[in-house]
Amino acid sequence: MISKEYLTRALNPEPGHRGESFTVLEGEHAGEKGIAADGALSWDSEPHGFLEQHAGLLTDADFTGIRDVDGTFVFCEALGGAKHLVICGAGHVALALCRMAKMVGLCVTIIEDRPSFAEEAKTAGADAVICADFTKGLEQAPGGLDTYFVIMTRAHQWDIDCMKIISKKPFAYVGMMGSGRRIAVVKERLLAAGVPENVVSSLHAPIGLPIRAETPEEIAVSVLAEIISIKNEKSRNDAFPEEIRQALQKSGRKILCTIVKKNGAAPRSAGSKMLVFSDGTFAGTIGGGLAEARILEKAKEILAGKESEPALVNLTLTDSEADRDGMICGGEMSVFLEEVL
Repeated sequence: MISKEYLTRALNPEPGHRGESFTVLEGEHAGEKGIAADGALSWDSEPHGFLEQHAGLLTDADFTGIRDVDGTFVFCEALGGAKHLVICGAGHVALALCRMAKMVGLCVTIIEDRPSFAEEAKTAGADAVICADFTKGLEQAPGGLDTYFVIMTRAHQWDIDCMKIISKKPFAYVGMMGSGRRIAVVKERLLAAGVPENVVSSLHAPIGLPIRAETPEEIAVSVLAEIISIKNEKSRNDAFPEEIRQALQKSGRKILCTIVKKNGAAPRSAGSKMLVFSDGTFAGTIGGGLAEARILEKAKEILAGKESEPALVNLTLTDSEADRDGMICGGEMSVFLEEVL
């Protein structure tokens, strides 16, 4: 069973540190869990258990997927916290970006020095709006390996001020909107001001994917697409999205279903989760269709019993099954089911 102590640690990885979660999938230790930070095992659900005995083979994982550890399959999951988007500026593109970012689950902070524009940012749905000078505002804004900074101010001097502050913080991404000339001037002045060259070279400018965007909404799409690409490339997706976090607070027996392996064109990646309750309701998704329906049935079977053991379910969608269910892509995936205490 998944203990409250494990959830507390997995739901709140240490800010600024690389974290991993480990789950033994088979054998007498099936269901044993461990947490590591920066390559060192810091907690194990079974003291002196399998994970502690094999810690040296695990703590360099930093990826999400199955690893064969001394003949036993262990699911390794890179832990990322909630993703924060910090936008400097509250113009048309910034507000469009805020609205779209909320749709994909990002926590959005907007910094704007003009009170009327700051009010517009609130109506756009930002989680936090800091109405202050950009320098002072950024001092209040979070930084970390799960923080994405976007600079959309109205003048290159403020762009420079923003980058000077951001360069002193840990970040996952920093991008700046502007013309080629403006970007060149900003980079030149940042280097002259002593901002490290590697930080300046990491600046995504021009910002966004090259989709020939013109309107504020199209530009926002290109920026958000770039952020999503960087986020997924880093394999630091939030291991427990907000929908799952909220559902975990509900009382009653529940089964957490996690994709631990996928091959072919299965729609969701390893680490995707679904929480199933004894009344048949569920939160999250592992891709829908035939595969999800089978896992829902298996979860309900487990919950129908008084006691539950973790189960590893391997699913293969043949061409005929996939075509009948409308999932022409087919594919294979393995899902681990375990009850939450």
